[in-house]
Amino acid sequence: MRIFPAGADYGLHDVELRVWDDGNMNGVIGDNDIINGMKDNYNTTWVTIRVENKLPPALVCPPDVTITCDMELNLSLDAETNVNDVNLTMTGYPQAYDLCSNLQVTYKDQWVGSHDPVCKSGTVRRTFRVTKGAVVVTCPQFITVATLTAPFTVTFPNQGQVTEWDKCSFTLDDARDAANASIKRPIVNYGQCDIVGENITIDTFLFEDGACKKWRVKYSYKNWCTGEEINTIAGLPIVHWYAFKDVTAPVLSCTNQMFAANPNPQNPNGGCEAAVALEASASDKLICAEESWIKWQMFFDGWNDGTVDRLGSSFVNKSWNGIWVPQAKFISGVLNPTWVALQNQHPNLPLADLVYVTYIKPTAASGGTAKLPVGTGATAFILNAENISHKVTWKVTDGCGNVDQCESTVMVVDKKAPTPYCVSVSTALMQTNPQMVELWARDFDKGAFDNCTPQSKLYFTFDGAAPIYSRVNEEHFYKVVGGVSVNATAAEYAQGKAYRWLPTSRSAGFVWTAAGDYNVQVSVWDEAWNTDYCTVVLSVRGGNGSRISGTVATASGQGVNDVTVVLEANVPEYPKSTQTALSGVYNDGLLHNNNIDYKVTANKGGDYLNGVSTLDLVMIQRHILGLQALDSNYKMIAADANKDGKVTASDLTDLRKLILGVTTTFPNNTSWRFL
Repeated sequence: MRIFPAGADYGLHDVELRVWDDGNMNGVIGDNDIINGMKDNYNTTWVTIRVENKLPPALVCPPDVTITCDMELNLSLDAETNVNDVNLTMTGYPQAYDLCSNLQVTYKDQWVGSHDPVCKSGTVRRTFRVTKGAVVVTCPQFITVATLTAPFTVTFPNQGQVTEWDKCSFTLDDARDAANASIKRPIVNYGQCDIVGENITIDTFLFEDGACKKWRVKYSYKNWCTGEEINTIAGLPIVHWYAFKDVTAPVLSCTNQMFAANPNPQNPNGGCEAAVALEASASDKLICAEESWIKWQMFFDGWNDGTVDRLGSSFVNKSWNGIWVPQAKFISGVLNPTWVALQNQHPNLPLADLVYVTYIKPTAASGGTAKLPVGTGATAFILNAENISHKVTWKVTDGCGNVDQCESTVMVVDKKAPTPYCVSVSTALMQTNPQMVELWARDFDKGAFDNCTPQSKLYFTFDGAAPIYSRVNEEHFYKVVGGVSVNATAAEYAQGKAYRWLPTSRSAGFVWTAAGDYNVQVSVWDEAWNTDYCTVVLSVRGGNGSRISGTVATASGQGVNDVTVVLEANVPEYPKSTQTALSGVYNDGLLHNNNIDYKVTANKGGDYLNGVSTLDLVMIQRHILGLQALDSNYKMIAADANKDGKVTASDLTDLRKLILGVTTTFPNNTSWRFL
């Protein structure tokens, strides 16, 4: 029975007193039985009694104790703590006694003397307290907290290594995620009571705007109990690397390029050529970056001979952008260090002794085209029209070092067909035995021309039928079967079923065996085998004809060779020309219509000193002075050097300059005159 409230020094109790009689007269007082209508009667009184406990409570503290810092202390420095709310097994519980009350014991701690409150070392005065009303009883306990010492060390088996990371970011939470097997952490050893702080710093390195990333995670540690700091291992920072690497290569697209050749207006006597502007396209997947860059390399192997003649690269001097810079292997007999550096960059691709280099600006990874310059002047990228496939190798590298490459070819070709110009109407006379006429495609030409091929090198055929290409330099008969030129026989040719090719005249011939009117297609071909045609209305007639021949000779009867004899007539296929032989004889070998009038003219150039000597000067001078006249019209014409129709001192002057070598031609005359 509790007679005092907990913690009180007294208690109040109500006491009731009741007095009974034996009203029912049964001898039992206060039994409340009713007998003959009678029962016991009582009366009650009460009183409040104060019960006081004058004895103070007794409090017995546990003995002083020494514990280690790793034991449970339950330090209470700021407030009273009830002993029933904590575990004091390591330090001991107090015992509190009182006569009537159940006592509540609390305690509060205070460090005494030199101590380390963080690492829990030193002496603690623990004061236990019990309160009974106004009476407070305390007792102290001294607890000595001893330090446990252990070596403070940091080891890191993964020091300086790189771990692949599959995310685009790396945070402190990632670095501290012990559940992630990819995370590598140092091993830290320290005492049970030490408090060690860890500092982690993360440095981010971006490659090509974040297409690839690296994170350097650096660790440092401090033991707050001993003051020791560790931030290196073997003199090196405690570091581990994490790298995000995009392993998807960019996609490179290059196609064969062909450039149309044209004459160079600044070099009209040269062959056709073209300015070469190479280009290719590439793109890359953007995983971690909104945008990134692709870098380029281009290797041009001209004539496909195994050496690089032109090099474009994103890894060379940026000032070379838009131009081609020549780099010779030797300069004044000494190796050029720039050429050597370029060769060392590409050890498997031999550079030409003179290589032209340009800078290629990187293109966007989302998609872009690298366009190489043509350049200007002597270093411009110009190729002749040689119908040769030059080899081009392209290579692209993304920000993570992934590579793709492709090969293409570049050609400069004459794409423009020649312009044919033919007679519109022509007449041919067949011989009678056998009945046939042989005509040559070139005979219908009136001056066809081409942008690249000179007129003297044009080819002429009939009906778009080209000679057999592999035999273009040899005489042969051919026909067209299934769109392809194949070998034919002389018999087929004589029957008008095939063509005859003469490489010396660069012309095909054809035989007509029946009279009539024909629409003849005359095809003109250039050296690139481009072709176009013109149509001639040919009238083939039967009947007799004549051959025209003669001799070109000097006044003394000496034949003159290499004279061009021109046969003119008032029909479309004329004029026709032939050359005199060594004897001065000419014969075009053609059968000419007897019903047409013809005009024969001759011309010959060059050889101005032929037959001219100082004796001629004397004879002309004697003629002018009236001492001895020239005795023939031929001599009079020859003496008229300036072709003014008379013989004067001016003719002597022109002849004297020619003989002395002052001039090589007559200003107003030809070397030969024909009558």
